[in-house]
Amino acid sequence: MSWKYCWRCGAQLSVNAIFCIRCGVKQPSLPDEELIAEVYKIKEQLEKLRENLVRGIISEKSYEKIKVELEDKLNRLREKIKEKIKSIKEAAQELMRKKEELNDELELVKARFSIGDLALQQYNTIRLKLEKDIEEISKHIERGKLKLERLEKLLQ
Repeated sequence: MSWKYCWRCGAQLSVNAIFCIRCGVKQPSLPDEELIAEVYKIKEQLEKLRENLVRGIISEKSYEKIKVELEDKLNRLREKIKEKIKSIKEAAQELMRKKEELNDELELVKARFSIGDLALQQYNTIRLKLEKDIEEISKHIERGKLKLERLEKLLQ
């Protein structure tokens, strides 16, 4: 079975999932890879269109009509990209906040253990869980940064 990950919380989902099973957020209808491929396809079509005009294969009138259509498509895709970027940034802020909360909680656990308020086994169990959660959130933040870079590049 193929998997994808929620863009907000990072939960593993079926590739066909419409909503996240963990946080409930709606998943994008056009996956990033398809969105990126579509932008590059349209840019390539615009370049071929220019070449065909210069070579005299198509008329100025046909060139202008098709150019407007392709640029409209490209602008709609750019709007989707801007929305996606905004959502990723919001999710990253939420993940950073959550990571900070977990780090604070980890510090409290260490402090409680240091004064004998937690047994060693309890301390290790809680500490390992928190460290695992912090690491997982860090991975999601990094994936989000990579997505942002790729998507922002498309807007240039």
